[in-house]
Amino acid sequence: MQCHYKLGDETLYSVKWYKDGNEFYRYVPRNSPATQVFPLVGVTVDSHSVLNDVKVVVIAHFAYEK
Repeated sequence: MQCHYKLGDETLYSVKWYKDGNEFYRYVPRNSPATQVFPLVGVTVDSHSVLNDVKVVVIAHFAYEK
């Protein structure tokens, strides 16, 4: 899964990914560390992935919050 976004003059606050209502990934650029991964059965997160440009998308039961 990839997340692409264009903010223009706005600042990104966070990107959160959910499966079946359960958060499994969070990216908050102002936090240290910026990335958090939450264990969820059936989900493996490659922490080396790069998030580029966020757009609101829902695929099956996966969603993210911006």
